[in-house]
Amino acid sequence: MLSNADATSKLPLAPEAVLAALVADRRFGHPLSLTDTPIERIHDHQGIYRIFVRGSEALPSSFILKMVQRWEVEIQARIASELDKIVPAVYGHPVLFGGSAKDAVGMLMEDLDNERMHCAGRGDQGSPLLTQQLAVYGEATARLASVHDHFKHALPSLPEPRQLGVGLREAVPEITGLLSLLVSVAGLPVEQAVIEEIGNIGTHFDDYLMHCSSSESLTLIHGDFHLGNVMSNSTGDVRIIDWGAAATGPCEWDLVMCGEPQVLRYLEARTSITREDSDRAFCQRLRSAVVVRMYEFIRAAIGLVFADPTLPFESLLMSIPLYAVRLTEAANSKGFCGGDPLLAASRMRTQ
Repeated sequence: MLSNADATSKLPLAPEAVLAALVADRRFGHPLSLTDTPIERIHDHQGIYRIFVRGSEALPSSFILKMVQRWEVEIQARIASELDKIVPAVYGHPVLFGGSAKDAVGMLMEDLDNERMHCAGRGDQGSPLLTQQLAVYGEATARLASVHDHFKHALPSLPEPRQLGVGLREAVPEITGLLSLLVSVAGLPVEQAVIEEIGNIGTHFDDYLMHCSSSESLTLIHGDFHLGNVMSNSTGDVRIIDWGAAATGPCEWDLVMCGEPQVLRYLEARTSITREDSDRAFCQRLRSAVVVRMYEFIRAAIGLVFADPTLPFESLLMSIPLYAVRLTEAANSKGFCGGDPLLAASRMRTQ
């Protein structure tokens, strides 16, 4: 029987159901032990647990249980079965549990955060060097390119395209006033000239939204692709995690936090984008996607500041200026989408 390592690690579903799903997976070849085994809740992640399972030395010693919507299980399992070494392996079947929403289930998958592989964007003392992060990020965009290529030809089997920038048109004109308020009240380090430029860019918001919503590049997108959702090891192998925001959408939507080196690596790996397209329509769609998403990020960050006064404002002092600069650089860029956000964030940390 599974046992809890502490009271905060109690599973939201029957341990027997978890073990049944694992035992039923033919990849293991023989049953796992039902002896007492600990559970730990993954720090800072609600609804994600590590389960240590006693079995033979040939079997994994731990698994991840993540409470998700059924769509995330389906798409991650499909990627794992159709493309090699992109996502963590998914084990067994979705685990149902009582009292949940209709589509909420437990997903059992490979535990990557171990001695072999770690989060490439982690912010602790174990963080890889910036040069290593940039290399890992480039490799991750190449893996993402294979997903985009593969599912571009499978659109009939995917849901209807996601609506982009929902409710943003009405919010954009108010963003500059709120930024100015945060500058005067909380000392937000954004120059007034940048705020005014953001307002001017916003007058053309509909054009940016139209360009990045083009149906020419629709495919399966991750929806939240950034270095924090990339796992890597010392040999350069990577996996992309957290597909909860996956949807049908324009491929450029996944590249908004990539710099030019990562975009170039993506284009090298993306066989369905011609060089001519990458120089023209692709770049225009990418710049437009960056502008729209940066408005989204700024709106969300400002909303957090005003909605929850208990939040430490210092945690947003880097993010809001980063989004503001990225927005203006993308709008003014003649190629790709402006500067490299990873390098920009590194410079902000050292200032």
